[in-house]
Amino acid sequence: EPQAPPADTVAVAEVTPPDTVAGPLISVRMTPEEKSERLAFYTSEWFRASKALEAIRNKTLTDLQRDQMASADRFLTEARAASELEDLHRACTLAEEARIIAEDLEKNVP
Repeated sequence: EPQAPPADTVAVAEVTPPDTVAGPLISVRMTPEEKSERLAFYTSEWFRASKALEAIRNKTLTDLQRDQMASADRFLTEARAASELEDLHRACTLAEEARIIAEDLEKNVP
């Protein structure tokens, strides 16, 4: 029966669970107007993606389409977490990615 290596030889890696989002590493300074514009963009992209996903959620999808839908859902979850951390740049990027995938799916699913 194999034995565990001695305690002094075991390497311990610090792992961030995949369902958590680390906070921003660099704080981006924005004017109140810039912050308002970014928040409006994030909100618009998030709702457009959500609407497109809802339109196809109960339709028959291929495996690839299901994977794409899962990716869009994950991007939306991560976008919301980034928004809650006030990382609006990341929130906007993720919401936009989700919207692009979701609207493409909606267009191509009969």
